[in-house]
Amino acid sequence: MLHRQRSTRPLRHHNTFSDILEVFHLTWETKTVAKNTEYIKLLPLHSSDSSRSSSQDMSLSSSSPVSPTCSSSRTLLTIPPELLLQILTHLPSSSSLHALSLTSRTLNTFVHTHAATITNSLVSFHHPKSSQILKAHHTENSAGFIVPTHPLVLAEERRIQRDKILASGCHCLPCRLMLHAGTSSSSDLSLRSSSEHDGLVGACLPAQSMVSTRGNECKARAALEKTVKLTEPGPQFLVFLERYGWEVEARWDIFVKQQHQTVKEEEEDVEETRAGDNGEEQKKKTFDFMIGNYCVRRFLEDTEKELTNFSTATKKAISPTLTIKERLRAKMNKHHQEKREKRRGAEAASRPPAARMFGEIEKTPTTTAVERDSWMKGLTWYHGSKYILDHEQVMADPVTGSDETMKTKSKQKTRNCIGGVKRGMRRVGSRIGSMFRRLRCVGDFQSLDD
Repeated sequence: MLHRQRSTRPLRHHNTFSDILEVFHLTWETKTVAKNTEYIKLLPLHSSDSSRSSSQDMSLSSSSPVSPTCSSSRTLLTIPPELLLQILTHLPSSSSLHALSLTSRTLNTFVHTHAATITNSLVSFHHPKSSQILKAHHTENSAGFIVPTHPLVLAEERRIQRDKILASGCHCLPCRLMLHAGTSSSSDLSLRSSSEHDGLVGACLPAQSMVSTRGNECKARAALEKTVKLTEPGPQFLVFLERYGWEVEARWDIFVKQQHQTVKEEEEDVEETRAGDNGEEQKKKTFDFMIGNYCVRRFLEDTEKELTNFSTATKKAISPTLTIKERLRAKMNKHHQEKREKRRGAEAASRPPAARMFGEIEKTPTTTAVERDSWMKGLTWYHGSKYILDHEQVMADPVTGSDETMKTKSKQKTRNCIGGVKRGMRRVGSRIGSMFRRLRCVGDFQSLDD
């Protein structure tokens, strides 16, 4: 009996311990990874569960992250440049590049360096039809950007230059040649001024000592230097399509539909065929005038005005020579300007919509301030880069370990300074207290002598 009891007790103990291990194994699936590893270490006591525990341990080691610092260090600044470029080419709009360029100086430089690739990808991805209508492709002077080459765009840009020359009253030789070369009216979009005459207008821009026969410098140079063109390098064509691409497509569909109707109504008579050709040409001129006058000209004028205001405001903001009085005055003026803009926005929202001009179409109603802010941000990330890089809005690159240690040292220095002040105050208080105690003792001693 004793032998049987001795043999059964270890067996019962072993079965009880195995049951406990089975409970641990069942609770393993509902615990965290850190606790699971502790339970798995106990499982090899069972020969049948040893293989299962080893496989589970391997699966945990493979599913767990390699290191916490590896996953946390994956940012836009650490990924490969090719992958970052692919991410930027799939942004929803050009205004997203403005916010991205303000996050870091490194990203600002990267976006500006690869601006042509990013802009071309956004144009081909979001606006394929409208860019095809305006015949957008690379040119010799586009610096890698896709720019429109449609005659209506080129004619509108020349007409804006002629208007500036007439407004300035300049009589230098290049300006006079430009005026005589293009005498078309505002409703005529025929390209009678060749590229040679455009080069003559550009000749008065870079020359510092360009004088006319009367000995006067070109008066239109300052105005022509501020001229913004869709055919120049930059994201202005992308922003133009984001703002007016829907109108280009809508008017083109109307023109194509009318053209198909004209072809169906044509007869075999020669006279009617000629009349149909004249009508088709007139419809083409109407399309060119509507897009050129209502879209291209309006966009270029608004862009020039906004970029001029942006550069002026940014230069004033980063000027290091401003005194405290001038800075306070600038802040007060900015505050009053924001109040006036809010008041104007409220008045514009309550005011009934203005009557549109003949032939003008409008998109679904949106807030003008939001729309203006959106397309302006699509321009400032590129054209305002020379001002933004020095502006305080651009954040520095992410802090490294040395920067963290410097911050810790500065905090410790501040604490030490405060602690030193407290210790000094305690010393002064103790000295004053000891002085009063001595005076009291001296008074008691004199009273004893008496």
